[in-house]
Amino acid sequence: MAIYIIVLIFEIIFGLLLSVNKKENSKKIFIIITFVILTIVAGIRTKDVGTDTEQYYRAYKRIGTYTSINSAFNERYEKGFVILCYGLNKISSDPQILIFITSAFINFCVLRFIYRNSNNLVYSVYLYITLNFYFSYMNIMRQAVAIGFLLLAFENLKSKKYVKYFLEILLAMSFHGSAILGILYLFASRFKYKKKYNKFLLPLFIIVFIMGRKILVLIAKFSPRILEYMGGMYDVSNYFGSLVMAMIPIIMLYFGNDVLKNKEISGMDFFRKIIIINIIFAVLSIRVGIFYRFIAYFSIFQIIWIPNMLKAMKKNRNEFKIVFATGFFMYWLLLMIYRPEWYGVVPYKIMNL
Repeated sequence: MAIYIIVLIFEIIFGLLLSVNKKENSKKIFIIITFVILTIVAGIRTKDVGTDTEQYYRAYKRIGTYTSINSAFNERYEKGFVILCYGLNKISSDPQILIFITSAFINFCVLRFIYRNSNNLVYSVYLYITLNFYFSYMNIMRQAVAIGFLLLAFENLKSKKYVKYFLEILLAMSFHGSAILGILYLFASRFKYKKKYNKFLLPLFIIVFIMGRKILVLIAKFSPRILEYMGGMYDVSNYFGSLVMAMIPIIMLYFGNDVLKNKEISGMDFFRKIIIINIIFAVLSIRVGIFYRFIAYFSIFQIIWIPNMLKAMKKNRNEFKIVFATGFFMYWLLLMIYRPEWYGVVPYKIMNL
């Protein structure tokens, strides 16, 4: 775990030193160096780092044995992932290339997202690490690649380049079918949130919690593949883990709504709606574990919502920054120590060079 703490400390110190210089080049330098560091750490890990990494090692080797791409499509994985593995096998049969390439792509997409949307790059990178997105993406490789494509799609949605937006959603779905939920970004961009809706949030979350299983059955009618999970390990209540995943965005939404109640800040209305969707899926996952998989498409927006919300504060901004940063660090540290099985990234092991 020491390597992660060293990376975190370096990012904070280096970022703060560069932040003294307000020029755009300083921001680019910080993002580029952060990309290199995070990609190397994730890219040279062994198959023992990340709970699902070994599964992808085996899949990569297995796909490499097929004589044609059509026969490789017999694998249970989505076609985009199969094509990637099949193509990379033409370069090297070592699965490490898959780990490195996907790590580079994922971190590129996230850091580009931060660079284009955050008012505080250092704080957003800090949240990317301490809220465990970085470590989760070492685990959920296919879904993390899908999230990367959805973050690219989000930028095209902002620019109203709808053809590119939908194409990138299709690319995301070629790695993880559930990425179709990226369509909700379009809904969030079109729907105007009003202050009067705040009073309906708590009743909404309660209703969603009560109706969890019925909502799953309804979704299964439109997506039969969900039936594979019903009755399995994901079709169970997951109170502790999902409650933790729900409480952070709920608290941040409360503070954000308070900060924004008399303000109109560009882009924040969209992020608020995404955070609400994040909470809905987190609440659903308390009742039915399968919904936990869907949180990831929305929870990543917290790394923009939180620093931008803090930036909008007029009073006690620095105090809240410190309190939140300390709380997130303790959250991360406690999970690494007492729930290492959640992500499987400790102890960290490096590949044989």
